This record gives sequence, structure tokens and C-alpha cells, in this order.
Amino acid sequence: MVIVWPVPDKKSETKQEMSYLSDGANGMLDITANNKEMSTKKVFPTSSEQEQWGSYTEFLESTLEEVLLTMEGAGKVKVMITLEDSGETVVEKDITTGLDSSTQVDADGASHNTGSNEKTGETVYVNGDGESVPYVRQVLSPKVKGVLVSAQGGGNQTVNKNITEAIQALFGIEAHKIKIIKMSSE
Repeated sequence: MVIVWPVPDKKSETKQEMSYLSDGANGMLDITANNKEMSTKKVFPTSSEQEQWGSYTEFLESTLEEVLLTMEGAGKVKVMITLEDSGETVVEKDITTGLDSSTQVDADGASHNTGSNEKTGETVYVNGDGESVPYVRQVLSPKVKGVLVSAQGGGNQTVNKNITEAIQALFGIEAHKIKIIKMSSE
């Protein structure tokens, strides 16, 4: 007895996925994958995207400054934050699952089962302003890479420890990615 499930023809399928990665120099790499081939080309963010990244960093810096100003012993503070990446946009995928299994019985009466599962995804598109654009399911914020704090109370070990612990709690980064310096008295 042989059981066979129909599976889509793999040769006729064309899969194309696009993703963008930051190249660390205000540019993006457009990575396009067609079946087993992959191509990359450099694209640059629009000025509105650069403004958005900058405003996100400025928001984080000003919010952290406000919090640190309330910390006992910190005094006046100035904060600089660097981001690890530009965040990530997760697009919706239409997932198709296929199952291929068969059972073979040999001359001794023993049966052998074989099977395989196949899962493919295709990007879901919506019409927006006359063109098809991927449906965005989730936008992940950029990750904080490092924090520099210049504080009037930066010379005090207790203040430094409290600032470091506060930043670790807020951004989930390691202590070696946080630098606290004493602000010059002008």
C-alpha cells in the first residue's frame, strides 16, 4: 500500500523576499533573494527616515537626561546614545505548509514510512496610494549600542554605580557599554 500526498512543483515556484540591513554608514543594503540566488545593492535612507532615526535618538537622550536629573548626586547631566541598528520592520507572510508521506510494505510484510514537511512563505501585499506595498505586521525599535553620560556628580562612585544600573535597567545593555564621566565645571 502506498499513500501519496500532492505537493506543489518546486521548480515552478519562485520565491522572492526582500530585507534591508544597515551598513553602519547611514546606508542600507537591499538584500533580495530569488530561490537560491541572493543579490545586494546599497540604498540610502530618505531624509525623512534619517530624521526619524535622529528624532528617536534625541527622544531617548532627552528622556534619560530628565530621569538622571532627578537622581540624587548626579547634578546637571548631558547624555549621548548610539544605536546598534535602525530597527526592523516585520512584514506579514502567507504561510503554506505541505506534507508528503508514503508507506511501503516489503516482501516480508514489514512496512516503512517516509515523510517530509515543506513550509513556504509569501509576503502579503496591500494597495496603498496606487501601488502594492508589503503589509507591515510589526515595527521593532532600534537597539541601543552604547550610552555616554557627562554628569556633575560623575566623579562619585556611588552616583556612577546608580547611573550605570539605571541605564542597564532601561536599555538592557552591559555595563561596559556605558561610560560615565565627570562634567567640567565652567
